[in-house]
Amino acid sequence: MTVLLYEMEMNKVIKALRLGNLIGRNHSGQATDKELDSFSDWLNKSEVNQERYNDIVREDNIHNSFEKYSKYDSQAKWESIEPKLSPKGRRIELKTFIKYVAAIVLPILITTTVVLLNKNGANSSGLASKVEVKNTQKETVLLTLADGSQVDVNKFQQDFITESNGVKIENRTDDVLAYNNNEDPIEELMYNTLEVPIGGRYSIVLSDGTKVRLNSKSSLKFPVQFGRESREVHLHGEGYFEVAKNENSPFKVHTSKGLVEVLGTEFNVSDYYDDEFSAVTLVEGAVKVANNKEAVILKPGEQSLIFDVNKHIVSQEVDPNFYISWTKGVFEFDNQKLDYILRKLSRWYDVSITYDKEIIKELRFTGAVESEDDIDVILDRIKHASGVYFEILGSEIRVKKELK
Repeated sequence: MTVLLYEMEMNKVIKALRLGNLIGRNHSGQATDKELDSFSDWLNKSEVNQERYNDIVREDNIHNSFEKYSKYDSQAKWESIEPKLSPKGRRIELKTFIKYVAAIVLPILITTTVVLLNKNGANSSGLASKVEVKNTQKETVLLTLADGSQVDVNKFQQDFITESNGVKIENRTDDVLAYNNNEDPIEELMYNTLEVPIGGRYSIVLSDGTKVRLNSKSSLKFPVQFGRESREVHLHGEGYFEVAKNENSPFKVHTSKGLVEVLGTEFNVSDYYDDEFSAVTLVEGAVKVANNKEAVILKPGEQSLIFDVNKHIVSQEVDPNFYISWTKGVFEFDNQKLDYILRKLSRWYDVSITYDKEIIKELRFTGAVESEDDIDVILDRIKHASGVYFEILGSEIRVKKELK
């Protein structure tokens, strides 16, 4: 019963976080169609909700809240609360614990919401200097052919590249490579590899019609033409898959920590070497996620985390939109650790991140920023929402709890 009550109370906090993010995204014009529908449902539910919203988005309220909560020190608050969580070995009451959680979480919720509301207003960064970011978005997107030769896709002038088995590769103008399906019998599988640099994104249509969108600093190894009995590819980094249905030929994605197997569906796989886990997030259909230890079946709206090839797979319910937002040019986060957020940003902006104190990595945020935004703007929003500071030297960023 205690666990159930705890989950119920924590769900209230999580709902509050999501509502605050939704209000901010709606007011700043960033909300998706699905989010607009959710916001409309909430707004029309009662007059109280309408009054709350009108009060929140008043310009004077936004300004005052921004000034007040940008100075909120969540770490200091936690340090003052932590000794009280288990005084003299006694168990703390649930209500008291929830009160302490709210004391830390809700101010962060308010600042995150206010940052979104204040997006188009004037911000003073307080950053030590501008971050030197390489313009990598038009750098080499490299295609390695079966014979070992390499093609810079961005500089390729012809409409087609022809592989040695006769398969034609169309280089489209919308940052998409498309492989045609050669009907001739396959004697042996021939592999190509597409590599996307830091700060870039590229899509590919495989010979079976499957579309794969590759995120920054990612690569996909795949057959030029699939065999009849199976379709297998190898991913490093992050990719969003829209798999063409074929009940006679399962589609398999190999990662460093496990295997994803489907017949036809949409899902996201993130498998970067510097992450502690591989994440498989299902949007539509069903997938099987497996490693040496076990196999699980995911339903839409579920995610599996694979920490190691020989460890148990952890599954959880999520909102997939947060994990596929990168395909729309948006970084969107739902109660994510600062370390997770900054690692994603580092892969896009080609910067290195270090921390003054390890505990800073544990700070959590809900919010969204566009990938076209300057990283200085994004760091400034994080600073105002958390009280952390960024010491910048070229392309190196050191995260600190306070200025010295």
